[in-house]
Amino acid sequence: MAQKNEELTLRAQSAIRSYLLRIVAPLGTVATIVAFIVGYGIQNVAEKSAGADAFKAASDRMLGFVSQASQATARADAAAKASDAMLNKLDEVLLNAKRIESKLKLANATIVQQSDKLATDVAEKLLADDEYKTRLTGATVKSGVWRG
Repeated sequence: MAQKNEELTLRAQSAIRSYLLRIVAPLGTVATIVAFIVGYGIQNVAEKSAGADAFKAASDRMLGFVSQASQATARADAAAKASDAMLNKLDEVLLNAKRIESKLKLANATIVQQSDKLATDVAEKLLADDEYKTRLTGATVKSGVWRG
């Protein structure tokens, strides 16, 4: 049996190198470039998708905040209107209270004047009544002169 020659000849080695340089290296380079482009595209799409998701979440929160602020503003406006209406009613009540106070002061002054006049009238009538003077002092009075 003949022994196999396991060593390649220079020509075979050169053919293998040529095959690798002409077919495998360009295919590997193309595959690397295609893989880079596909990876870049996937990354770009993922970044855009993540950005869009983040923007949607942020805009949803902002819309919620704006809605809450709008509702709070509406409630504050309603409270301000109610407060203004209450202040107007209180002003009316105060004005009516001042009118009533004025009328009460006038009525009091009138009552005091009438009481003074009544007391004066009673005193004058009693002084003019000889019988009252007699009962009061026990002395007899005739025509304005005291007799004791």
